[in-house]
Amino acid sequence: MTATRQYFLAMTWPWRRGTTASGDEEIYYEVVGDDPALDWVVFTHGAGGSHAGWWQQVPAFADSYRVITWDCRGCGNSTFKSGVFGAERNAMDLVAVLDAAGADRAHLVGQSMGGWWVTETAVRFTERAQSLILTDSIGGLYTAELEAAFQSYVASARPPEGRVGMHPAIDQRVFDRDPALAFLFQELGTFYEGPGKEIAAALVRDRRTHAEVDETGVPVLMLAGSDDPVFPAPLLQKSAALLAHGEYVQIAGGDHAPFFTQAADWNTAVLGFLQRVARAG
Repeated sequence: MTATRQYFLAMTWPWRRGTTASGDEEIYYEVVGDDPALDWVVFTHGAGGSHAGWWQQVPAFADSYRVITWDCRGCGNSTFKSGVFGAERNAMDLVAVLDAAGADRAHLVGQSMGGWWVTETAVRFTERAQSLILTDSIGGLYTAELEAAFQSYVASARPPEGRVGMHPAIDQRVFDRDPALAFLFQELGTFYEGPGKEIAAALVRDRRTHAEVDETGVPVLMLAGSDDPVFPAPLLQKSAALLAHGEYVQIAGGDHAPFFTQAADWNTAVLGFLQRVARAG
């Protein structure tokens, strides 16, 4: 066997995919890695996203963790036949995915909308949550300031202009820096039409309190792009400070999706947090 062949085999992680029943829906998921000595991390996407959006995270995490990505109901490859939607139901979907993957506990990562689902999972199914990472998401933990800011954003938000690479979650700087990356972000959102009205209603309706999260004892990371137009970074920092076990990390120059647009910085921040959780035992 050549050295080149050995190198590429070493770079290959076991990969599988499947669907699991949750209520009346079929929920799609993928698993990378099968080393029983490694902890699990599960990535939960935001509105308009899918499991594929985590393409820059899976390779970065797969040497140290068994990785799960999945499609929330009505998104990507998952169905939405029941009309039932919200934090409770999506948390039950996530637990069904963990069961199907064989994960008893996992580090729960949620971006934007996905933050609501992982927070609900941590509160409702605390034994399944090893840590909670909310990235550019309030995770349903409203404060008066965050509620006012979110309402203001929703009232002023406009669909992206008809130009390549334009998207409400990112800005012109992303296109200027890397047009292909900006275009990919746009294109990954074109594969399905999600349950937009149901998502919007759930994000306003479904809430948890800082005290409820504190009661779980689960360590929490709130990570924000410094220039996020949806959930302003200073308000997320204040929210993290209200948590007994909360940390805050800011990605300089980041927008609403630094996991995608500044992946190296984002990966470093989250991996660092997970290492601190591991050391704390």
